[in-house]
Amino acid sequence: MAGGRRRVTEEWSKAHRALRLAAVDADEAAAALLERVVVVESLDARSPVLWVHDPEGSAQLKVEREWIGRVPEEAVADMLLRWAGEWAAATQVLAGLGIRPADTVLVTGGALTEAVADALRGVVGPEGTLLVPLFWESPAGLFAGHLERRGGHPCALFAAAGPRADFLLRDAPRGFPLGVGGPLDRLHQVDGAVLLAGGDHRANPAILLAAHWAGVPWLGAMATGGEGWTLPGCTAGFGKIAPVLRQARIQREAEAVGAMLAFMRIRPLASLATEMLRALPDCLLCDDPACRFCADSRRRCASEAPLPRRGGDADW
Repeated sequence: MAGGRRRVTEEWSKAHRALRLAAVDADEAAAALLERVVVVESLDARSPVLWVHDPEGSAQLKVEREWIGRVPEEAVADMLLRWAGEWAAATQVLAGLGIRPADTVLVTGGALTEAVADALRGVVGPEGTLLVPLFWESPAGLFAGHLERRGGHPCALFAAAGPRADFLLRDAPRGFPLGVGGPLDRLHQVDGAVLLAGGDHRANPAILLAAHWAGVPWLGAMATGGEGWTLPGCTAGFGKIAPVLRQARIQREAEAVGAMLAFMRIRPLASLATEMLRALPDCLLCDDPACRFCADSRRRCASEAPLPRRGGDADW
């Protein structure tokens, strides 16, 4: 036991010295992070990892204990320098996109990186709330351990962390969980925002909120044992909205640590998408002639009036 404990101490000491070494070569923002983080070892001496943790923020890094023991101290310092630099760069990009402290943000898409996830939690801060879908392409794994609550409809689960998590997720409607009274509608009520990791609207469920408000024929309730709903079988055409959002200066884009990000407030996004879909219900269907769902939906749009709104204008 004493030998194992001594091995842990040596690795902790090596990582601690590497932090100081990395801070010498870091820019101002990265150096500030490196100077305040601490190296944390598990109470279990058999644990294979050490943690580099920011006690004042969201940045954290898991490092293999065996790797620290076998590489030069300079290699550990280089790794820590890259990590801190990526975190600082991602923080700057997210703030530049318009994400603010205490924001409520829907994060979706499969291209999110760990550095961006950590930086996002730091930018919104303890008063901010993150909402993550657990269907389609979800970055939920990068927030493991931080998502405090799950909820919504069983077929459209979300997870959330922050002061507004309970408000966003409680009492999801059974008829159409992404419509009025659901997490997306409540995100709209609090003037929340959408961050697309990968910049791809195919994984943007906020468009389904607009489709529900617009009453498009291809999205509606479906009886399944008395209640239930359907999602579109194809979202490949959702990307058509991107140039319209850019022209309207609703969507802002930037690259952070290799991930393309698109950011927008949900209220102007939903308003514009609803207006588009009411005018042309088939405008966000895909153009693939082999797509049976979109071909059938176009026929329905040509022959059917939009579904009636639910709840009246006051609910939208």
